[in-house]
Amino acid sequence: PCAVEDEQPNYSGFGYLVSGLAEAGYVALSVNINAENTFGFGEPVPGERLAQLLRAHLVALETASAGGENGFGVALNGRADLSRIALAGHSRGGENAYWLTHQQEWDVFPQGNDSIAGILLVAASPATFFLETSDTPQAQVLPNCDGDVIGLDGQLFYEHNRLDESHTAWMTSVVLARANHNHFNSILRGDMAPQHSEGDRPDCDTLIEPEAQRQFLVDYAVDFLTVLFGEDADAVGQAQRNLGLDVTAVAPSELYGLPARVAFQPPADKRQTLFVPRTADEQTTNLLGGTVTAENVDTTFCPDRFYSPESMPGTEACHRVNVIVPGQPAHAVLAWSAPGAAWRLGLPEGQGDLSGYTTLSLRVVADPLTMTEPPLFSLQLTDTAGNTAVVTLSPDEPALQLPEGAVREDEFLPAGVFRGIVPLLTLHVPLADFAGVDAAQVSEVAVLFDQTPSGAIFLADVAATRP
Repeated sequence: PCAVEDEQPNYSGFGYLVSGLAEAGYVALSVNINAENTFGFGEPVPGERLAQLLRAHLVALETASAGGENGFGVALNGRADLSRIALAGHSRGGENAYWLTHQQEWDVFPQGNDSIAGILLVAASPATFFLETSDTPQAQVLPNCDGDVIGLDGQLFYEHNRLDESHTAWMTSVVLARANHNHFNSILRGDMAPQHSEGDRPDCDTLIEPEAQRQFLVDYAVDFLTVLFGEDADAVGQAQRNLGLDVTAVAPSELYGLPARVAFQPPADKRQTLFVPRTADEQTTNLLGGTVTAENVDTTFCPDRFYSPESMPGTEACHRVNVIVPGQPAHAVLAWSAPGAAWRLGLPEGQGDLSGYTTLSLRVVADPLTMTEPPLFSLQLTDTAGNTAVVTLSPDEPALQLPEGAVREDEFLPAGVFRGIVPLLTLHVPLADFAGVDAAQVSEVAVLFDQTPSGAIFLADVAATRP
């Protein structure tokens, strides 16, 4: 093992978070897992040291809370409920937290894996290409100017679960503007590869103060835990609004006073998914079995993960090699060249009862290689009696803003390269705004490209949702 004077105590850099959670009434631990990430303690299989360390701490905590031996230095008798645990991890620790929710090889949690109520992943770094589904509530904080996990690859944990039909838990991710990777840890210096104008990232020239970035994480974590464990309905509702999880509200452009943008997928029992897409079949038939119709719209299915037009012909419009879409999700590209274009989801008879929902939610972003202005469009609902209603989306919708960055020429890529992050974001439209349409008898949901004359969007999700 490293000499004590040589070992970097990364865990201590989250002392501020532990203190903030303790002040909010939680028992919180920041665990030194260096032994998992060095050969100084031998070369076990991956995860073994992590499992041993975490179990040792949790067993000790359980003992102290039961009135037994207490080496933690604070009074803990009767304080800790180990049937209700949340895990948080930064960088590679984010992947560790995710893995712990579904691993079965080691007995880590005194009251079993079912005691894990949720995971908070901060600037997470996935190192494993093949993921298992984790049906656990998940929140992600993605720093837009991450100089370590530059592509915000932790979003992969969200996108993987989104494509699994068996996944039922809610998930959210927030892209925090002008935040970097290392400032979440109070003992670390700046990032190894800082993002700034020299790398065509002028949006990252001025970062938020490290203390403000860490306070954001404290505030976010406290509200996340309130949503998981809160018993007061009003407090839980306020925490959901603070996190940007209220589907009845306009999607936020900031959280806790800082510029931030949100993606959110409600739990399965609070959404009726109409479009994901998981496969190319959804270009013609939606998840309810209805017909998908494109009128003067060029549609392209973009599978998840990384590829190029050479390795996967026909995906040129996906721009996988030209732009960074966090998590490299499966999505569709909808491109139009003149006003009057439309993309329609038909709902079969007996499948169009949306009256139990409050909101029509989409996850979308402008294609930055195509758009020079926000892609404004309208949504239309039609019922079986032929009644229609159109809602034109607000130009202030965060999901419709052009991603910050710049297009640069590239000698190998004729379309150029976009220097910036292109996250798919959620927008909400109240179903009540579609006046005159019977929500119990909806026959069609349509996207009308009636505002911006031409352009292209990436579309990942369409669903009816409720709080």
